Amino acid sequence: MALIFAMLTGWIVVLRKFASWKHNRLKSRYEATDKAFRLLERDCKNDEVAVGRPAAYSAQLKLMKLFEKLESAKQRWMTSKKKLDKRVAQGKKLKRLKGRKIPYSFGLLDMAIVMKMVDVAREANGFDYSVVMEFVKSLA
Repeated sequence: MALIFAMLTGWIVVLRKFASWKHNRLKSRYEATDKAFRLLERDCKNDEVAVGRPAAYSAQLKLMKLFEKLESAKQRWMTSKKKLDKRVAQGKKLKRLKGRKIPYSFGLLDMAIVMKMVDVAREANGFDYSVVMEFVKSLA
């Protein structure tokens, strides 16, 4: 069972690191878009105050497009936050299983995986495990 537990733990760590990387990347994109939106909004308001009438249609259109981009970036960032939270929860759930007593059949599954990996490695690379097997037999 140690092999299965280690494989699951490794897989959860990889998924959590990837989700964290993606979350941070989307957060920085959202912050950059927010900064650009706030800057354009301030410029439009300053123009309206200086001229005394609403900003030009082109400026309003740019502002609207940037607002849509900002909302889209925020939605992607929030989705990545939920996924990151899910991965962290999976990691905590797996850590709670550590040290618990398990049925004997899980050890059999563990050994079946090891034996399958040995068979696949032997067929793929043409290795000869007879020396290793003789050594293991001599230990017993």
